[in-house]
Amino acid sequence: MLSLKWKIFRVISYLHLICTVVLSTYSLYQFFNWGGNSYSWYNILSGLAWVLIASTLIANSSINLYLLERFYPARQPGKKLRIASIILFIVSLLLVILLLIGVAAIFIEVTTTKTTFSFQQKLIRNLVLAVFSAIPLTGCYVLWNQVSLRKAIRRNYEASLNNFLDSDQG
Repeated sequence: MLSLKWKIFRVISYLHLICTVVLSTYSLYQFFNWGGNSYSWYNILSGLAWVLIASTLIANSSINLYLLERFYPARQPGKKLRIASIILFIVSLLLVILLLIGVAAIFIEVTTTKTTFSFQQKLIRNLVLAVFSAIPLTGCYVLWNQVSLRKAIRRNYEASLNNFLDSDQG
């Protein structure tokens, strides 16, 4: 049975995963319906960058959920999975920091701009901002607990292995 901490971690990991997928889908939809057939290199590269960012965050959350479901509390994952988790953690940490800076900049821009929008445009803008803000905020929680999860799995595995060896000698 999972403790409350890991249940909350699972829920927030799924929320992070869903927000990233929803915003990525919306962004790709807007990208392909924006500007007709005149795509500049800047637009193509920014679209590709967002796809890579979203893919990295999705992969990190997926690995965390897999570790929690498959290996917690006391099964040791393989070396390749541990290395992939560490690499994705480092890259995701950098991406979440960049997204936090981006959210702050967008929030400042949105609150200081005095343009008039229709109700529907304001609603869509605020929903996109809320989902975009949820990604780095939930990402911070996921990354913080990702380290705890790996430590807990390793600690529990070593304890169960020691218990097994101690009972075998006695």
